[in-house]
Amino acid sequence: MVPAYIYTLVWSFIGGFLSYTISVNTMGGPWMANGKTEDYWNQLVAIYFALVVSHHLQILIMVRNYTFYMVFFQVFSFLMCIPLTVWMNDDLGGITNQYYKTQFSEVLQSPLFYLSVALQTFIHCLPFIIYRLAEDTIIHP
Repeated sequence: MVPAYIYTLVWSFIGGFLSYTISVNTMGGPWMANGKTEDYWNQLVAIYFALVVSHHLQILIMVRNYTFYMVFFQVFSFLMCIPLTVWMNDDLGGITNQYYKTQFSEVLQSPLFYLSVALQTFIHCLPFIIYRLAEDTIIHP
């Protein structure tokens, strides 16, 4: 019998490959619509945010006993993702500080960014959704 972590490991590699492929192909590679070169920054931001959203969604899928504190910290953690990222890039950016400010304003205006994040989140959470549905209906009805 194959240990459960092998399935998780294989799905991690598949999910990582799909995240990179979807992000690079939907957002147009290293060039933006106005001709600027962004050096894959927007694609990496989309992958980062997809992982944050996937993590929080997986926690909400797998938890059975919701308490006030768990919900509070999940919502607080999720809402701090963008402000902490923007703050760290603004204050810790060093020489390229203005570049980060410009890129965040451009990437958050793109509808393809949100589509890419939603699609990657669905791909990352699909095994957990299937497992949870199977567990609730077949394994432990």
